[in-house]
Amino acid sequence: MEIEKNDEKKIFNRFKAVILLMLVFTALFIIIYRYGEMINLNYDITSLNNELREKTAINSSLYAELDKTYNINDIKTVAETKLDMNKPRTDQQIYIYLNMSDEYESQEKEDFYSNTQALFEKIKYTVKNVIDIFMGSKKD
Repeated sequence: MEIEKNDEKKIFNRFKAVILLMLVFTALFIIIYRYGEMINLNYDITSLNNELREKTAINSSLYAELDKTYNINDIKTVAETKLDMNKPRTDQQIYIYLNMSDEYESQEKEDFYSNTQALFEKIKYTVKNVIDIFMGSKKD
C-alpha cells in the first residue's frame, strides 16, 4: 500500500511539474508573441509616417506648382468670362489716403518684453524665497 501511495505521489509530483513547465512555456510564448506584435506595429507606424511625409511633400510641391501656373492675366480672364466680373468705373472707386509715420510699434514686441519682464520677476521672486528658506533654516 505504501509503495502505491509513494508511486501516486511521484506521479502526482511529476504531473504538477509538467503542468508548471507547460504554464511557463505558455507564458514565455505569449510574451514573445506580444513582443513580435509590438515590433510589427512599430514597423507599420514607421512606414505610415514615411508615407505621410512623402504625401505631404507631394502636396507641397503641387501647391507650389499651382501657385506658379496662375498669373494675373489668367485670373483676369477667368473673372471676366466665367464669373462675369467687370472693372469698376471711376465713380465706383474710392481711394483712402493714410497718414503713415515712420514709427511703428509692434504689439508682439511689447508682448515679448512684458512677458520677458514677468518671467524675470518670477525668477527673482523664486530665488528670493529659496534664499529666505535657507537663511531661515540657518538661524534656527
